[in-house]
Amino acid sequence: MNQKQYLLKGTFILTAAGLLSRIAGFFYKIFLSRTVGAEIMGIHQLILPVYAFCAAAAFGGIQTAVSKHVSADLAKGAKREAWNSFLAGLFLSLLGALFCSLLLFFGSGWIASVFLGEPRCSPLLKILSVSLPFAAVHSCVSGYLVGQKKVLLPALSQLAEQIFRILFSFLLYFLFLEKGYSLSAAIIVLGQAAGEAASAASCFLFLALSPRFSLPKKKELRADIRATLSVSLPLSSSRMLLGVLQGIEAALLPLQLRKFGLTASQALSEYGTFSGMALPLILFPTAITGSLGTLLLPAVSEAKSASQNRQLHSTIEASFLASLYLGFFCVNAFLLFGDEAGRLLFDSPAAGEYIVGLSFLCPFLYTNNTLSSILHGLGKTGAVSFLHTFSFVLRLLFVVLLVPAVGIEGYLYGVLLGQIFLSVSFLALLFKSTGYVPDPGRALLLPLSLCLSATGCMYLIRTLGLIPENTWAGFFLEIFLYLAAFLLPGSRLFLLRNRSR
Repeated sequence: MNQKQYLLKGTFILTAAGLLSRIAGFFYKIFLSRTVGAEIMGIHQLILPVYAFCAAAAFGGIQTAVSKHVSADLAKGAKREAWNSFLAGLFLSLLGALFCSLLLFFGSGWIASVFLGEPRCSPLLKILSVSLPFAAVHSCVSGYLVGQKKVLLPALSQLAEQIFRILFSFLLYFLFLEKGYSLSAAIIVLGQAAGEAASAASCFLFLALSPRFSLPKKKELRADIRATLSVSLPLSSSRMLLGVLQGIEAALLPLQLRKFGLTASQALSEYGTFSGMALPLILFPTAITGSLGTLLLPAVSEAKSASQNRQLHSTIEASFLASLYLGFFCVNAFLLFGDEAGRLLFDSPAAGEYIVGLSFLCPFLYTNNTLSSILHGLGKTGAVSFLHTFSFVLRLLFVVLLVPAVGIEGYLYGVLLGQIFLSVSFLALLFKSTGYVPDPGRALLLPLSLCLSATGCMYLIRTLGLIPENTWAGFFLEIFLYLAAFLLPGSRLFLLRNRSR
């Protein structure tokens, strides 16, 4: 299988699983927004950066290191060395996860009261601490499989995690109702822990059935651990720092909203609406860019190791343009349908306003995911980590300085500026590393013309009143027509361009 076929097939498998998982998770978010409410969703959102920090400290960069080393070893035909790289990564992941799990469990009270300023988070953090070792196994095995260009099991384990998470939460919800208990964020967190356990179980099944080599000698294991740490430590350090910054942001944003004039309950509700309803919809298409990015890292690493510069440039251009076109398609779609989506999906006009405001992130956010994976594959882990950190610091400055004056809009401005900074910096670093420069016609003029034509078609349809507004049938019909108006001219232009070549 050549590189192009691998990327297409692998991206399709991971994207299919990712989309199914996102669709299920999206309807799960709708269910939560209509049952537990925005405030409880806001409390749940507060603890996620703490969990992200612990995961980053325990095994954050190890999946990337395992994937990179396994793909490089297999490119040289060294299957035993690839297995040793996996075992070293698994050992480090489990060791770090157990240590962080104990710290999180016994330190949950202090973290909730002092750092997050919300004592109700303490029992939730205790529950999450149990899921860290399961997540470590899942992460490491997924990295091993992706390094081998086997993407089916990571896709299935991702889907299993989401299904078990949702089913377990549903069971708890109906149990709470039957027993007369008050609904809390524990329903969400227990579901998350069940999902991690299910994904780890699928990975253990793979390990039991897969061919294995003998255990490495101590000298080999030490060498593999050093090699893994050389890649994972810069990435883990960056993710830990980002986890700390995300935790500070999660704690600061409700406080700054209170300075703007909201009550504590209103601030948590607004934070929950923004981060638990609007943002997941904006991030929904990252199932595609995330899948592509997962496959790009070993593909780029392998092409670089084999000095296949032409193949490297072809891979970079195809993946960058695909992510950029997706971004243009989505920013236009969210501008057109964001308000209606907020009302119909979440029964929240505020969510619709946030969706429209966040829409401008799409071209930058989606391409940054892809560019980041390419640069990691090129060995630019330290530079990427620094740029991510600097971008997040910009966001925090906007939270501190602008949110008390203008409200949540100040945060939106900070997020947008941070993503623009990342896009410019990543492209500059990519040019310096490979000499790649995007074609302005294909990167800007073509997608902009498609957006304008699709917008014109939708404006005409709405002006003529051909589709009923504020109904599910009308909403999905409009999306279908927009999809056709964007893709049909685009595919025709693409075919004509290829023929001219």
